[in-house]
Amino acid sequence: MQAGDDSGGASCQSRAMKRLIRLLSVVALGFCATTAIRTSNNIPQSLANPGGPATGSNVPVASQIFAIVAQPFNAASIVTDGFDLEASYQFDLEDYDVPGAFVLRSLINHTSKYIQDSGIPGTQRNSELVGNVNPGPNGSTYNGYGGAILNWKLQETQSYSNDIWGIDLTERWLSPAITTNRNTLVCQPGSCPAPTIQTPTINFNKVDSMFYFDLGLNWNYSPKTQYYMKVDNLTNIRPPDVGGQDNNQVIYDVIGRMFRFGVRLNY
Repeated sequence: MQAGDDSGGASCQSRAMKRLIRLLSVVALGFCATTAIRTSNNIPQSLANPGGPATGSNVPVASQIFAIVAQPFNAASIVTDGFDLEASYQFDLEDYDVPGAFVLRSLINHTSKYIQDSGIPGTQRNSELVGNVNPGPNGSTYNGYGGAILNWKLQETQSYSNDIWGIDLTERWLSPAITTNRNTLVCQPGSCPAPTIQTPTINFNKVDSMFYFDLGLNWNYSPKTQYYMKVDNLTNIRPPDVGGQDNNQVIYDVIGRMFRFGVRLNY
């Protein structure tokens, strides 16, 4: 029985020491304010003042932790800037005895900066994310990691239609990008400074621009029935290399040339 008691005490002390080591790790990172980690003598634990776990008696240990307060707060911030432009122009060619109408449309999106700050010491601060198309956490637009945000995106559309048929031509251009955020320093091996959390290094950081061409056709079988066809990525352009095994499926076409057929009914 006595041996069992000693074993239990040793196990308890072992667990307590592990907790203490974890607490000291937190202290070493600087997150030991008494507003969050309350001690018996109201003195923050530190490497010089490690304190200790409970002893099982009513006598407190110096700097013994008796409460941990979890207080939610929002330290993160995002600063962004940019603009959107949209223009359209419609005209016909009746003066030349050509039936139907032409429509020209232009959509332009520009993001000049998208700076994300976690607000957490010891992490990368003020990360400039514009142009980062890495497929990892950036597999969606404007998410908790910043998302996949390009400098420029252009879409131009030319449409012609009459009472019988119509055609749509669409051009999509995506500006060049990078595989990391813009805090990363590009340098050649042997000439790079020591990387840091704030400024890591890389020897190549470029993603090519992309140009897609789409085609659409429609035919009015009757006033209430229309058949249509759409071809996305008509030239079958493959997605660019983004520095990972997977590609960014939010921005780039990872399928290739794709055909769509359908019918529209209006009753």
